[in-house]
Amino acid sequence: MNNADHEELDAVCGNCNHSFPAEAGGSIFGICLKDPEFDPYIERLLENDFACCAELIGRKRFLVDRQACSDFDPIEVVGDEAELSPELTADIQALAAKG
Repeated sequence: MNNADHEELDAVCGNCNHSFPAEAGGSIFGICLKDPEFDPYIERLLENDFACCAELIGRKRFLVDRQACSDFDPIEVVGDEAELSPELTADIQALAAKG
């Protein structure tokens, strides 16, 4: 990848590989999968089972546009598109269509 193909992202949680939507279908809220309290639930969360730890998600969720922490690991951007979950991509496209 050359520099022209690489876009620098803002250091916010929503642009971090550790960030995950706080609810099925995406959200303006996220959770950090690097948080050790989510370790027992990672596999189920990746299968979109948010009920497995709903109370924990409620306590730990944050706005995805908050300033990232020192563990920030930027998502890879290829061309104009970031590698996002299909659910988050669909939400972004729906919001863009609404203006």
